Amino acid sequence: MSRLCVTVQWPELFVGLTPGQRRTVVRNLAQTYPGGREPTRGEVDDMVQYVVGEITPNEYVQRCSRTCPTLALAGGSR
Repeated sequence: MSRLCVTVQWPELFVGLTPGQRRTVVRNLAQTYPGGREPTRGEVDDMVQYVVGEITPNEYVQRCSRTCPTLALAGGSR
């Protein structure tokens, strides 16, 4: 699955996002998951919540550090 497919695989996570927010989520995921590792649904959901401001940067890092410690270092942008 390519990173762009997350929008197809889990379209419900992208409902209500602006085109800019959607691009930001996809871009951040592409930057955060190098080397072919694909994000889980939960990780995509966390990124969406972060981009739309439902969780703080600190909450995002905490969630990432539980699932994959290297992701917490990568972070992401809004």
